[in-house]
Amino acid sequence: YGPGTRQVKTFDATTGRWAVLPELTAARWYPTLVQLANGELLAVGGGGLQNPVRTATSEVCDPRSMTWSPAGNIAVGNEVSPVVLLPNGEVLMTHRPPQRFDPRTRTWRAAADFVQSNRTPDGDHADHEIVAMPDGTVVAIGYRPYDPALSSASIVELYDPARNEWRLGPTFAPLRSRPSIVLLPDERVLVLGGYKEQHDPTPTNAWGYMAVADLFDAGRESWRRLEPMSVAREYHAVPILVPDGRVVVIGGEGMPGVEPDTNVIEVFEPPYLFRGPRPEVRNLSSTSLRRGGTVSFDVANTTRPTKVILLGTAARTHFMDSGNGRPIELPFAQEGTLVTVTIPPEPEAAPIGHYMLFVMVDDIPSIATIVKIEGSRPRSRAVRH
Repeated sequence: YGPGTRQVKTFDATTGRWAVLPELTAARWYPTLVQLANGELLAVGGGGLQNPVRTATSEVCDPRSMTWSPAGNIAVGNEVSPVVLLPNGEVLMTHRPPQRFDPRTRTWRAAADFVQSNRTPDGDHADHEIVAMPDGTVVAIGYRPYDPALSSASIVELYDPARNEWRLGPTFAPLRSRPSIVLLPDERVLVLGGYKEQHDPTPTNAWGYMAVADLFDAGRESWRRLEPMSVAREYHAVPILVPDGRVVVIGGEGMPGVEPDTNVIEVFEPPYLFRGPRPEVRNLSSTSLRRGGTVSFDVANTTRPTKVILLGTAARTHFMDSGNGRPIELPFAQEGTLVTVTIPPEPEAAPIGHYMLFVMVDDIPSIATIVKIEGSRPRSRAVRH
């Protein structure tokens, strides 16, 4: 364990150099990190200087000065908790127990607990990961039943932020904890590996982890088994969706927490890559987007795109994503081959940051272009003559 550190650095990919920034207010090891709608960074929990004791404090970084200031305390000290930014700008953190952060007051309050609780009472890593869907629903996948009587439980729970309610989703054998999950541009969730939690013929490695790959359709609440990974992976596996629509997976091949003998990188090609010609985005007017503004491009290989979606780029450690994780379906108008897209004006609907812009034809995505939402569109000023 740790100990934690207060040090903060940034890396400049252009110069290849690191810069040391103002320190955190508290030492942290394995903190949870998430970007807020206004571009601030929220750091929560982690181990302090006296490990393995986990801290219950949180703090916020101002992106203009890169200085940190204390925020409210969470209910129980944690580490690398699943976390997402909700449609109203609040943060949902689901590990030990589910809580919500209000950026206006910088305070935490209890959220509804899972239907299946108590999860990980020993305070270790979370047994699940979460992902936000375009309609605002949060999907939690993974469950570790400490009560053997619950071995037939569901690996899926769905959260409605407006109602502050969880409900069970359809399970898919085998029951597993700590899988890696990735939201794909067709709005299905790729579920990889995890620790097998029930008696089942699915093979595992020496430490109980699997190589299975499944697809969860949250809209239809249905599952599909896919070709397995080449190796079983534990919870340090890092899967990342890349702009061409594939998923790159690395890490977690050995015993949990131990460097494996080999590092196997593999690439998964989702089913949508084999369903027909992919639409193309050409002549994108700008990769710098402003809230309330528009961006235009030409489409090829289709006369009728069905959806334009932004997927927030990932920032992963263990099986957790600390990126903004926000999928945004954009309204658009089409005239011939020209498509004009409108960026939502509200910060909560269009958080600052980098995204992959995909054009969809049904469930077939284009190759994405990396874009950045910079902020709000400047207001025009009246000129007196």
